[in-house]
Amino acid sequence: MAPAPSEGRALIRLAAPIALPAAARRGIGSAIMLRVERDAAEHCVHALHLTVTLSGIALYEKLGYRRSWPERSNFRTERASAA
Repeated sequence: MAPAPSEGRALIRLAAPIALPAAARRGIGSAIMLRVERDAAEHCVHALHLTVTLSGIALYEKLGYRRSWPERSNFRTERASAA
């Protein structure tokens, strides 16, 4: 269960955001995530939590996400609030 929003700011959890293999390494995943971050910031979302595939870890680290739980596939960012 996600923590309760505080002071009008919300949290979003994304489960396994992926691009099809045919679309890999074309910048599509980065473009999608940057759009998600921008839209989230416009809606007062203060953080994004992601559960990603192992093949996506490098992308999310490159985008500034950091691991937030012991499991290798869970990431968090506070970047949404800075947009």
